[in-house]
Amino acid sequence: MSVPSPWRADFPIFSAHPELHYLDAAATAQRPSEVIEAIGAFQSGGNANVHRGIYRLAEDATSAYEAARDTVRAFLNAVSLQEIVFLPGATAGMNFLADTWGRQNLNSGDEIVISEMEHHAVIVPWTELARGLGVKIQVAPLTADGQLDMDAYRALLSPKTKLVLVTAMSNVLGTAPDLAQVGAAAHEAGALFFTDAAQAAAHARLDVQALPVDALVFSSHKVYGDFGSGALWMRPEQLAALPPYQRGGSMIRSVSWEAVEYLDAPHRFEAGTANVVAAIGFAAGLRYLERAWANGAQAHETRLLEDLLERLGAEEGVRVFGPPSTAARGPIVSFTLERVHPHDLAQVLDEHGVAVRAGHHCTQPLHRHLGIPATARASIGVWNDSSDIDALIEGIRDARERFVR
Repeated sequence: MSVPSPWRADFPIFSAHPELHYLDAAATAQRPSEVIEAIGAFQSGGNANVHRGIYRLAEDATSAYEAARDTVRAFLNAVSLQEIVFLPGATAGMNFLADTWGRQNLNSGDEIVISEMEHHAVIVPWTELARGLGVKIQVAPLTADGQLDMDAYRALLSPKTKLVLVTAMSNVLGTAPDLAQVGAAAHEAGALFFTDAAQAAAHARLDVQALPVDALVFSSHKVYGDFGSGALWMRPEQLAALPPYQRGGSMIRSVSWEAVEYLDAPHRFEAGTANVVAAIGFAAGLRYLERAWANGAQAHETRLLEDLLERLGAEEGVRVFGPPSTAARGPIVSFTLERVHPHDLAQVLDEHGVAVRAGHHCTQPLHRHLGIPATARASIGVWNDSSDIDALIEGIRDARERFVR
């Protein structure tokens, strides 16, 4: 099956490296020209600090920064700008939630349910907080094919459960849990539901008005934007009750030696000098992604995923992890080659121009569950086409010849 990409020409990196088969979108997406141009245009013709100066250049920078916030709001179908907090990324978002909502709302004897497939950016902030507060962590297990075991998950919920943390898409298995079912069950138990959407945001529509989600985080660089920015969305009644995350300039209404009065959300949570450049790149990436979706990008990725799963499944010695159906997963595929360490495999693939991730992918508990220390991971973006999968399969066969026979 030949699947060309009408978007590949939008990415200048493939002109600079025509031999490159980049299958590492889950680590970071490549940047289309319009994102690079938007960043350059601000740096060369609009550079100023935001929310400070009253001269035209500063006011224009502030307008651009808040317009970027509105782009994120529209992407998530959030109601207001006050629900969107800019942070350095999804990891910062999870730390924000743990250090604000978690410390304010969790007490000894409470319980948190976390799925077994979570990224360390979810596991570490919440387990460290739980240990300090005397909160119990309940781990929601997976089925044999790498999906969330909904029956086991529901059985863990109780009046003690205060929070559920389940990813919107696994960065290893590609698993895309049914967020509607997960959130509904959490709410029935009286708990809140937070999700890490760092992977899902690049591949699936996330409508926060329709989903029973209370907070969501994702990163700019996964959705074709720049490094250094991300967004937290939280239901306004929850966000308004949170204390500041950091303290300094930009987030205060008044300061005296006796008292400090803070601004309302979202600015109360954005202390210091804003990363305006990254926010502008973030918004440009989302606009690009929206247009790509409107022109069939999601169906394109699904066709490539089907081809990738079929061809990997036909290769001798290859073991693929995660749901077999594309309906239950996104375009992220982790696999092993028998008797070849994933790091060695990745090096051979690099000789074929194929870029994949190899290691535990910041999911050591999940890899222990799988019974292996590491996997290789191929992940798809809109720029990918059949030639990338051809090169991957050729590289796997070369590695098998070198190491196995």
